[in-house]
Amino acid sequence: MPFPLPLLRKCLVALMAVLSCHCPVDAGEVVVPVAVQASSNQGIGGDKPVWHVDTLKLGARAFDARLGSNGPFGLIGYPGCASPDQARYPGHDWYRDEPNFHPKPRGMWMTADGGHEDAWVEFELPAVTELSELWIWNWNDGPEIGRRVRSLVLRTSSDATRAGQIGNVKYDGLSEKIVFPNVGQTQGRRPDVVFRFPKGTRSRYVRLEKINNFGPDRMLGLAEVFLLKPSAGGDQDVTRRVEPVPDPRTEPHWHLFLDNHSITRSTGFRRVLHHPRKRGVVLKAEKAWETFGVTPMYVGRRPDGTYECYYQTLWRNRGGGYHNTMAYAVSKNGIDWQKPALGLVDAPTTIHEHPRLPLGVSSGRGKQNNLIPIGHPRDLMLHGNVKDPEKRFALTTSFHVGSPLVFAAQTPDILGDPDWRKKLGPGVGIKPSHYNALEFWDDQHKEWVYMRQAPNHPPVRCGGRYASKDLKNWTLEHYIYPDCDDSSDPRSFDEVYGVMSIHVEGMVLGFLEWFKGDRTHGNPNLYEDGHNRPTTAESLIGKSVSKGTMELRLATSHDGGMTWDRSVSRRPWIRHGSEQDSEDRLVRIVCPPLRMGDEDWFYCSQYNGDHATGAGYYHDRDGTKIEGVLYTQKHNRYVSLQAHNVPQILITKPIKVTGKRLQLNVDASRGRVMVGIGIDKVIRHKQGRWPFRAKLPHYMVIDRWQRSHLEKGFGVTDCVEVRENCIEHDVQFKQVSVEKLLGKTVRLYIVVQDADLYGFRFK
Repeated sequence: MPFPLPLLRKCLVALMAVLSCHCPVDAGEVVVPVAVQASSNQGIGGDKPVWHVDTLKLGARAFDARLGSNGPFGLIGYPGCASPDQARYPGHDWYRDEPNFHPKPRGMWMTADGGHEDAWVEFELPAVTELSELWIWNWNDGPEIGRRVRSLVLRTSSDATRAGQIGNVKYDGLSEKIVFPNVGQTQGRRPDVVFRFPKGTRSRYVRLEKINNFGPDRMLGLAEVFLLKPSAGGDQDVTRRVEPVPDPRTEPHWHLFLDNHSITRSTGFRRVLHHPRKRGVVLKAEKAWETFGVTPMYVGRRPDGTYECYYQTLWRNRGGGYHNTMAYAVSKNGIDWQKPALGLVDAPTTIHEHPRLPLGVSSGRGKQNNLIPIGHPRDLMLHGNVKDPEKRFALTTSFHVGSPLVFAAQTPDILGDPDWRKKLGPGVGIKPSHYNALEFWDDQHKEWVYMRQAPNHPPVRCGGRYASKDLKNWTLEHYIYPDCDDSSDPRSFDEVYGVMSIHVEGMVLGFLEWFKGDRTHGNPNLYEDGHNRPTTAESLIGKSVSKGTMELRLATSHDGGMTWDRSVSRRPWIRHGSEQDSEDRLVRIVCPPLRMGDEDWFYCSQYNGDHATGAGYYHDRDGTKIEGVLYTQKHNRYVSLQAHNVPQILITKPIKVTGKRLQLNVDASRGRVMVGIGIDKVIRHKQGRWPFRAKLPHYMVIDRWQRSHLEKGFGVTDCVEVRENCIEHDVQFKQVSVEKLLGKTVRLYIVVQDADLYGFRFK
């Protein structure tokens, strides 16, 4: 059942970024203290403190709630966790060394030697303030984890209201003991304590006292302390942060499990295709120039942080026939779309009711509309394997077959610049289709590519790979067909109606518009091949079928779209409606996903009837309406390898360690995951009985001769168990760092129990 749109809008703040807890107390902003004082300090204070309590004041001052970071003071952004109760909190960097750009003495406060008992910290705020929350990040250095705070008492004052009283305050208000969880050094550490003040708590001074550590160290410390007040909704509201779009030029690729490209052994796992959640119609067909329907073709961020949508609009003419062109809409949230009057293109002005067409027909002529005289863009840096920022966007200067193609560093400023058309770059070629955009650069074969339906249907529709080395001369030589394992039942005959592809995570991900044709119904208005000629004279096989439903499936390619792996394409990723008049009887997609926090948003189009509605199948109508519908899914969570209560072991192919951290996209919230890392070695028989040299990747455990591929310190039992639901979880080992393996070629041995594993990467 679709998520109700009124409720969706009420939850808008949560959907704007990674999902947050929806209770009102979450809306808050950090209060910057005017002064701080502590029982003792290890180092010096001032504007460049070293182990001094002043770091807690400066850390709050430098905090940017939109990004979740505070520069050199330790907070590094919002972790990619899917758990709603954790996603809103910034993560603190751990310290294993002291890089010049981020020295750890500036990132934490520590007492003097011997100051580990009954320590205290006081904060003076700019004024008497209503307090909503207290966030505390514990000491985050290692191996001195004995300095971590075990407990403290939180105090407020209703007596002291004047400035400059710090150190001489009577604390007669709240008094609350807080016990810290026993968590050691953690990368991306979220607050160890989130304390919610009783409603109406007001104070100018806050004291943390009776602070004691886990021991046995004679010092203690804290990484960060934030006091929050209820938010007025400004930029520093911690629930209204802006997630920066990762730069694909620097972001390492994930190894996903849509196919076996990175897998050596997956025995015992189940490959699970996860369906996105339907959020409802967000782009309605409602204008005189939209009487056939609307189809989202590009949604992206504008430079000011708002969103823009290029969509195809179609209208039915009152005198018969239809017309289609490009339209433009803007939104503050990606859900509620405004259609500005641009005055650029003539379009109908009046809607006339029609007894057999759900949206009526159009007439009139005027320019008070949101139509634009160009084609839709494609972000080639996000989805097209392009590194040159001057070629980030590709679009056409008009919306028809053979339109001139241009590159741009930014989409046109249609709302703010009246001369935007003059600033479009020079034409660099053409795009043979006006529907699909230029999709990606194939660096293996050194050519530009886009995917869409290939010409001529018989024997079935299929997807085609259109390629060009110069954007002027195009070839069509490779296809994606249904095969012998697909349905040939005449009631549900499988065809590839169309393909939209994106180049992501080092591969091409294809979204297949999967047509399920009903060949039991004839098409009296068509010849067998769908054109104005009989097939018998040309010895064609098969026939063109118009009636049918459509769903979306997934396929992958690792050679630039020439061949396709269909491991997960036998089942629908987005299902079509089951009823004859379902609003989503056909589901199509030509718009790449929009990254929103820890989610991917998919803008699709849906039709409320079978394909070829006008062929006489429906008694009461001759057409459907097309509207834009939103689906959402956690980032990169198309497919998981799932293990149940019996632990299973995934063994990867050899992978080069290209980063200092190993990350998993994993949901282990009901089970656990552990990782071992090994390097292939020649394993010989103890008595020399093997007349061959054997590299045995399945030797992940110590055999009877005490041999294993696993590296010292990287055994499965050396790994800190993963029990989180996180799209970017940093794997930790108890004694060593993944950085030790940098540049080496390794295999991962991932033990999964009652959990879903979606992918891994080194970063």
